[in-house]
Amino acid sequence: MKNMLAYKWLENPDIMEFYQSFKLERKYNMNRLTNRIRTRIRTDIQNTKETTWLTIVIFCITYCIFTAFINLVVFKQNYLGFIPDLTMGIMNETLTANWVNILLFVFILILIQGKLSICDIGLKKNRFLSAVLAVITIWVILQLLNIAVAVVIDGKPVIYSGWNKYGAPYVIGSFIAQILGNALFEEIAFRGFLLVQLSKKCGNKKPNIILGLVISQLIFALIHVPNRILNGMSILEILPSLLIVFLLGVFFSIIYLFTDNLFLAVGIHSLWNMPLLIFDGLQSIWVVMAMSIVLVIAWEAIIAKLSFKSETSPSL
Repeated sequence: MKNMLAYKWLENPDIMEFYQSFKLERKYNMNRLTNRIRTRIRTDIQNTKETTWLTIVIFCITYCIFTAFINLVVFKQNYLGFIPDLTMGIMNETLTANWVNILLFVFILILIQGKLSICDIGLKKNRFLSAVLAVITIWVILQLLNIAVAVVIDGKPVIYSGWNKYGAPYVIGSFIAQILGNALFEEIAFRGFLLVQLSKKCGNKKPNIILGLVISQLIFALIHVPNRILNGMSILEILPSLLIVFLLGVFFSIIYLFTDNLFLAVGIHSLWNMPLLIFDGLQSIWVVMAMSIVLVIAWEAIIAKLSFKSETSPSL
């Protein structure tokens, strides 16, 4: 009887007309949003100054050699081990090595030799505030979820064990090493620079974003091989690890392309590597990924409104 009533209800011409109109409007709005995002991404890349193939090739070759040297010689022999001792863990080897990377490869090679501006590699100061607010939001939600999980399981919040195990300076220093070192350099180099420049180079009149993304993130995955060797991984362990790194590179690339905010990608990358937990609870990487996806989806309607008018000139 209920099925018959439901069937008759659906047969109502006014209801069917409203339903079809709703479907068409939703499809139209979705297509409009998709086209707007696609157009904006292409426009952002087209408006970025193009460097030379020589700069790109020099970067890829020299950075591969340099990162192999850092991991297999400097880190393996613990040549920078005195730095955490001198700073009580606030500064560590990762931060120091990536400051060298930023000096050599970002300032000297990409900006000076490649003749690019700060904006050309994604660092636009009018994106900074919205990125900070978004990353803080993700971090706070992560802590609240961990409190809720701990209360349900243990009856009370559980302080993150790393604070006692490693000490506060080490935990804080590890996060600083990401947001001011490793994550900052990798996002500038492989998303702000290589992804955009290869997209421009691989296209004809329009940027070939897919091809640029795949090539740049394959390179991003391969430069992690020395680190995997340093950690004692076998070939069978390295291959799936590189696949994960490649997919993460694609994920960070999507965040950057969809939001045009490299600072946001840096912050999310930092939380992924070092979430700076206060409370134990959920697997933090999945929470960070889920919240990042939500932010990317909502960016056009919410977060992007906090940005000022798009810049076209270099900013410091």
